[in-house]
Amino acid sequence: MKIRIIFSILLLGIVSNLFAASKNIQIIVIDSETNLRVHHATIKIVELENVYTCNDSGEVAIHNIKFGTFTFAINHISYEENVAPIIINESTNNKIAFYLIPKTIQLDPVVISDYKSYSTFDDLNELSNVLKGKNLQRQMGLTLASTLKNEAGLSMRSMGPAPSRPVIRGLGSNRVVISEDGIKTIDLSATSPDHAVTIDPFSVERIEVLRGPKVLTQTSTTIGGVVNTIRNEIPTTLHDDLIGTIGGYAETVNDGYLGSAMLEYPISDFAIRGEISKRKTNDLNTPIGKLINSYSENLNYSIAGSYFTNFGIMGLSYRDFELDYGVPGGFIGAHPKGVDISISKNQIN
Repeated sequence: MKIRIIFSILLLGIVSNLFAASKNIQIIVIDSETNLRVHHATIKIVELENVYTCNDSGEVAIHNIKFGTFTFAINHISYEENVAPIIINESTNNKIAFYLIPKTIQLDPVVISDYKSYSTFDDLNELSNVLKGKNLQRQMGLTLASTLKNEAGLSMRSMGPAPSRPVIRGLGSNRVVISEDGIKTIDLSATSPDHAVTIDPFSVERIEVLRGPKVLTQTSTTIGGVVNTIRNEIPTTLHDDLIGTIGGYAETVNDGYLGSAMLEYPISDFAIRGEISKRKTNDLNTPIGKLINSYSENLNYSIAGSYFTNFGIMGLSYRDFELDYGVPGGFIGAHPKGVDISISKNQIN
């Protein structure tokens, strides 16, 4: 009987020592720069090969870890690894904090390449992205966007007849770059829908639309496309005689008219080019009446000169663009009573 009692006491002591030789701890992972908790970091106890993951609060509970010295490895994709030995005993704090140092993530470069195409199919594709000559005259509209709206994959964003901007495959605003002779046009139309594009389409020679990988040859930040208007404002060819164009347009839907003229004259090794256009439209007529505050009036002129030498061409141009127009109101997303806007732009190239 005494032997059984002694054996029970010894067994109870052994079991008590086994439970006493373990501890519950809580690991907290913190950003060393911001002191904020790090979510979903992984904690590995190397000797035990146990792996834990922090919750949304940057914490994880580890139960019944035995007394001893263990190596803790803390990892997160955005931070440098923290490896530290921790002694687990009766005096160890129940909460242990690990600080992680943020690291810069370096990814392999993504190479996007384009190539010049020489096949007949690719040449036809290039031609389909250029609007010029009679096709340009046939589709000429009040604005650049209305001129291009019937092209495949293109539409326009508009808050009225004047403030419109091209949309390529559903992408607009600053996702589409608009340029003149390869120079990016600077105006507020990319960020504000009630501002007009400061390009008069009536004096351009052709309009190019770039889509796909070729866009990256012009800009690295645009994903929609590039609309480039070519007017050769600075002469690049020295002609033998005076050349010029003159034209006039009229619209019955808004009682509007347009007159434009361009002259280019050679003088010895110099070429002088002048251009002027005037456009005026009244409120737009609709089947249910006039669209109030949809008028526009535009004056656009430029003068440029080039000097031709044996080693190249030097040129300079000045352009003045004046536009007064109205933005209709009374519908969702518009100004309550409409608004009148005046744009003045002076540009030297």
